Amino acid sequence: MDRKLVFVLLALSLPVTAAQAASQSPLYVGVLEIAGASAQVPHVRVAFYKDGDRWMAMNTNVHTVAELERVNKTYPPQLDWSVVFDGKKIGNIASRLPERIGFYSDIGVETITTGRDRIPLVRTGAGDFYYQPGIPQKFRPLLLVSADNFRDPDGWKPAMLSAPEKAAGIKAFRKLVPASERCDRPEGNMTKVAYPDSRVTVLKAYRSKNGDVLFGLYLHDPKANCGFFDDEIFYDYWFVAKPGSGPRNLGNQMQPMEAADLDNSGKSQWLFHTSRGDNWGGYAIYWNNFSKHAEFSWNYH
Repeated sequence: MDRKLVFVLLALSLPVTAAQAASQSPLYVGVLEIAGASAQVPHVRVAFYKDGDRWMAMNTNVHTVAELERVNKTYPPQLDWSVVFDGKKIGNIASRLPERIGFYSDIGVETITTGRDRIPLVRTGAGDFYYQPGIPQKFRPLLLVSADNFRDPDGWKPAMLSAPEKAAGIKAFRKLVPASERCDRPEGNMTKVAYPDSRVTVLKAYRSKNGDVLFGLYLHDPKANCGFFDDEIFYDYWFVAKPGSGPRNLGNQMQPMEAADLDNSGKSQWLFHTSRGDNWGGYAIYWNNFSKHAEFSWNYH
């Protein structure tokens, strides 16, 4: 028999590794959401897929209910998921497209077909997340990936900023928020005022085993008395800093969810939950050492 033919037959008989299997079909990232003020019904939202070396957001470009129905049918009809929390796989669930959806906020939502008693629910940190202002969450959203990829090779852990790191962060923050504000009454006449460094508060910070630091800052100024609904002066702003370099702004109005090697590349990606205004929800994924990102978002009405 021809040696080349023997080699091909032997290759075909070898077992397929998890990484090879993932490369032969789309790799999806989603979120296990338990949203709502009363029902608290768990569901899946498919948010991203891997396209070559890039993460891409699923299509959310809809303007009518008819478009919503059509676009949602382009999502995968059913998926099996690994549920990830704190660098560990805490369960497996399955989902499928619903027969019908009627709200813009349902874009990408799939029904969980796994028994309710097998759906992991985590209360830790639930208060950090909300989908609409004023609606508290009992359980936090959880990262989903359509493969057995959940480890965090970059070793991200909660951390404290050093004094020099915090000083550099405040300097970067001041470029975004150079002044605070004062109003004679809520939503009244406003003037800009200086603020001391002590008013810049650290939300959270995480450090990788390589020394990279991810942290959020916001301006805490109770005397502002302005009460504008959407006021960028009081947004939370998130930064990443690498050893030997200054902080770089990643974005605002977002909350870190999870760091994991979602594509089995040997590097961790970060998933953030975003909540921008009363009509927008979404997620953002960062990869390639935070140099690239994609955003998935929806509106409620």
